[in-house]
Amino acid sequence: AESVATYGDGSQRREALATLVEVAGASRDDFEASVAAWYALDRLDALAAPVRDELATLDTTNPFPRRSPRFSRMEEHLRQLAKRTLQGIDAASQ
Repeated sequence: AESVATYGDGSQRREALATLVEVAGASRDDFEASVAAWYALDRLDALAAPVRDELATLDTTNPFPRRSPRFSRMEEHLRQLAKRTLQGIDAASQ
């Protein structure tokens, strides 16, 4: 999805961004996939601007907080990554 968002035409980019936003939602069963989607969105910078407001509303809390200590660390990492991604989109869009 990241490659399509980067190199695809307008409609392909919109579809790829929608997919990344969907996967970035932390309510999914696959928390690691959520983190990977946030990394992809972070690398897209201004290309992710059309979904910036939607990203800002996503819940970055871990849906499985008691599964293991590793997930607690990932939750904090995801919060920081989401913050950095939104700041990067804002800076690149100016």
